[in-house]
Amino acid sequence: MPVTVRLLVWALVSALTVTPVASAETIAGTATQWGLLGTWRLDCGTPAGSNDPGQTYVVRDGKLFHERAWGDRHDFSPILSASVTNNGGLELLVKFESFKQTRQWTMIKGDDGRVRIVSNRNVDTDEYAVRDGKFTVNGNTTPWQTHCQ
Repeated sequence: MPVTVRLLVWALVSALTVTPVASAETIAGTATQWGLLGTWRLDCGTPAGSNDPGQTYVVRDGKLFHERAWGDRHDFSPILSASVTNNGGLELLVKFESFKQTRQWTMIKGDDGRVRIVSNRNVDTDEYAVRDGKFTVNGNTTPWQTHCQ
């Protein structure tokens, strides 16, 4: 068999046997690898409240959940998808059953390890709460959150 044919056959077999890593990744695995798990807040040294709720990402029974705590109130929502964006951010799709809506948001990680939301929208209405890193209601830049220990 000529060398060019052997190389072509080898390339074809190699291409068919490569399994894409992303397809095998779980939602919880993506979030874990990105460094999302745990609680994130503006100020970890103060109690959680309405101005600074705890945003906790946790895996239970192999599934990823988002929990928010405002002192004595909290909600717990399943995360339906998690994917890393082209610029290294993390995009989540969260089903808020208490609000009867599904929201998609994207967060980025700073060099210091903090995170901030750069996009947040209701997927049912396409209404944005955050666009291009700014709150749509007032134009203020979204704050950075710290991973609390």
